Amino acid sequence: MSYEPIKHNMQALKKLLLSDEASQKEYDKLSEEFLIIAQMLKARKAADKTQKQVASEMKTSSSVISRLESLEGHKNHSPTLDTLKKYAHAVNCILSIEFISKAKKNYPDRRKRS
Repeated sequence: MSYEPIKHNMQALKKLLLSDEASQKEYDKLSEEFLIIAQMLKARKAADKTQKQVASEMKTSSSVISRLESLEGHKNHSPTLDTLKKYAHAVNCILSIEFISKAKKNYPDRRKRS
């Protein structure tokens, strides 16, 4: 008997799961969180840093960075502005927060991204 990994297509799975209206509503509730996480990951990768390196600069643990970069625990605790600023500085960025009108055509819609 040999091991054969299960092939999966995340895009197809996402499409299937989001075809359910209740699932789509819950997913949409998290759209802003998804955008923030995507920006955090993009910034860390652009800085060519690991979670461990970012954690070291923030004087915290890599598990804290892992939680920041995921939705793990988002209902119990949202990161403070201070934490987000520290993260930004650790990845050689500044934190910028803006309010974007949903009426604008270029409003970031994470459903079209992936």
